[in-house]
Amino acid sequence: MKIPALGAVALLSVTLVGCAGSADKSAPSTTTTTSSAAAASATPAASGPSYTTQTFPCGGDSYPADYQCQIVVIDPIDPTTDGFKETVKQVVGELAKDNGGPNFLAGIWDDPDAAQVAIDYINTPNKIPFEDQKAQNPGYEQHNIAIYQGGLQCPSQGAAACIPSSSADAFTLAWFPNAAATAPDVGQWSGSGETWKP
Repeated sequence: MKIPALGAVALLSVTLVGCAGSADKSAPSTTTTTSSAAAASATPAASGPSYTTQTFPCGGDSYPADYQCQIVVIDPIDPTTDGFKETVKQVVGELAKDNGGPNFLAGIWDDPDAAQVAIDYINTPNKIPFEDQKAQNPGYEQHNIAIYQGGLQCPSQGAAACIPSSSADAFTLAWFPNAAATAPDVGQWSGSGETWKP
């Protein structure tokens, strides 16, 4: 199913990386978590996936001041089958519990080096062009598994700011939002998404 307003997801993708535009330059927080619930799979796991998060104030002009942007790395996760979607949903559900609700933004990765490109850009904005940073990690787009956007209605890229909303379509997961349709193993999900609320 195609996600509504996929242009807004592209804006979110850039904004997660461009969170540095925020006036609040407080240090990001980092957390490593192992989910307490079993991951959904053909063979149930003893425990859920392990993941790390770094949280930044979204800031800038596009998002409400109280919204948090999170960079999440899930390990292990296998994005070559659609079973990865349940793992992502499990982690986003855990983040919603930790955040006190579903209103937040998260870029979800399966590779710490690729996620570090986004983190480095957030921490050092405008020092190295983002395209140059992405070029240092050729798999960058392929490792950005999903973007979760919770509680926001965002116009298409380049338009006005996102506004808070409790509408069902204000909670979305975009799968491989930066990967090309021809990307090895994951291209089949490129540009797809769903309305989903943890």
